[in-house]
Amino acid sequence: VEKRFGRFIALLNRARAAASAEAYPADACILCERTKEKGREGLTHEWRNYEHWANDYPIVNDHLLLVTKEHEAQGVSEQNLRDWLEHLGEYHDFILFYNHAGAGASATAHRHAQLIPSTHVLPVEAAATRLLGERGGVTVSELTDWPAEGLVLEGRDVRALASLQSQLLVRLEAYGV
Repeated sequence: VEKRFGRFIALLNRARAAASAEAYPADACILCERTKEKGREGLTHEWRNYEHWANDYPIVNDHLLLVTKEHEAQGVSEQNLRDWLEHLGEYHDFILFYNHAGAGASATAHRHAQLIPSTHVLPVEAAATRLLGERGGVTVSELTDWPAEGLVLEGRDVRALASLQSQLLVRLEAYGV
């Protein structure tokens, strides 16, 4: 059985960003406090410089957060993209997704990603795509017939996938997206 190592879907959903802009105060870091509380309660699981804990506002059963142990601003670097892909290699029973502050993340002060069991299929995963091309072992497709603009990157090489993801996100940020 051939295992698809990584699939990265970037969605631009402007409506979600506007809807959650006031969800958490920008001057407070709720995740720093919750991580400390969960740790004291013995409700965390450590992985490298991250901790897993149950999401307080789950969208499905067993919805976890993957939160950096130390405070880091919400954002994406090539290194943490690589970390997340490697995490999925070790915890292949989960799907990881990330909400950038401009894409509707509720808690924007602290770097974190969402983990849900892979038994759940996010609707976007079943969306139709059109192949745009291949770059460095990573295939690039665009979502078709979907209410938000989106790209799908797929590959088996963690470094190549993380590098292309990072380049894409840098370009999107440069355009104010």
